[in-house]
Amino acid sequence: GAGLMLLPAGLAGAAAFFLLSGIAGEIAWLPAALAATVILLSEVAAAILWLGRVFERLDPSSSGIS
Repeated sequence: GAGLMLLPAGLAGAAAFFLLSGIAGEIAWLPAALAATVILLSEVAAAILWLGRVFERLDPSSSGIS
């Protein structure tokens, strides 16, 4: 579950680090962390939007049952 969601962010961070480590040296962790953070934030935003739609459908007050 949650470990699978970390995979794209980890891959993006690792790719950014290895691509920039030859140019930026030890400071390459900073853009790598930024890349991983952007991926994680986009995944969280997508999950929140999806859960919002699910909760809207499950709202008892909108089903007419009340």
